[in-house]
Amino acid sequence: SLERLAGRFRIVAVTARARFGRRNTRLWLEREGLGFVELYLSPFFNLTEPGRAKYKSIVISALRSRGYDIRYGEGDRPSDMRAYAANGAFPVVVLDGEDERRRQAFERLAARLGLGEDDYAVFVERPGAPAWKAIADFIEARG
Repeated sequence: SLERLAGRFRIVAVTARARFGRRNTRLWLEREGLGFVELYLSPFFNLTEPGRAKYKSIVISALRSRGYDIRYGEGDRPSDMRAYAANGAFPVVVLDGEDERRRQAFERLAARLGLGEDDYAVFVERPGAPAWKAIADFIEARG
């Protein structure tokens, strides 16, 4: 699904993982067939959600200033939603299984960020049913 999107979009991974894990992260991406993904890792540990959100937001803003058209941002953490919304990207939340408490927590965060129900999307991964195909279909339909 990401390869399909890579035909139309540049795929970038912005993670708050520390840079010393670059080699292992890059190896994992390559093993998963995602060697084409641009990777941005933090120069330091980000142990808190505010720290992760700040780092991700800075990187996304820097990419935008370099001409990247950041339209969508996918993640499973509140820091992802915060960073994407702060930079005008459409947040795509991925939940690991049906977790109504987490879904409601993201809905409350979206409301605090001023996002309406059409300003973000939530997808659920289930065993044997990864969310990527549905996410790719959603993004392609929206453009």
